[in-house]
Amino acid sequence: MKNSIKKISACTLLGITVLTNIAITRAQADISRRPRCDTNQVSLRFVDGSPGAGNVYNQFAFTNISNRTCTLYGYPGAELLDARNRPIGVKIERDTSKPRKTVTLVPGGKAYFVLRYGQKTNYTNYQNKCAPDSAKFEVTPPNTYNHLIIRDVETPCRRATISPVSGTSYF
Repeated sequence: MKNSIKKISACTLLGITVLTNIAITRAQADISRRPRCDTNQVSLRFVDGSPGAGNVYNQFAFTNISNRTCTLYGYPGAELLDARNRPIGVKIERDTSKPRKTVTLVPGGKAYFVLRYGQKTNYTNYQNKCAPDSAKFEVTPPNTYNHLIIRDVETPCRRATISPVSGTSYF
């Protein structure tokens, strides 16, 4: 009798595990069938800034300007530019402390990301090693090849990081 109960319990557990895996696989397949957002489907804008502990945290948002739902996943590509569209020499690294998630953007929906860097005024001993101020911000949406450029003055010193896109505001 005990062996029969153990076998039934094991079979039940196996069945639940299989059904759960099927449900997860179907959900992942649903997400992967949604088209990714192409550069021409989104706009870019500065949302808000927040200084803290010698760093600047500037939040930006992609907005789906198309009439179709699309997805973004991962990190935007980014480059700080001068007024003539030349890179100012700041390396922007991925902030891997934040998890990457698929963000589904319905028409008008937003995906947020944050650019973080050391504030120049806090690195007076390193001023000669800091990059010049930027005039523009060039951003490539995740998993695309074309970029968007907006006017944006950043005053970075030392390294900069960029977060993955998120469906909710970081601030």
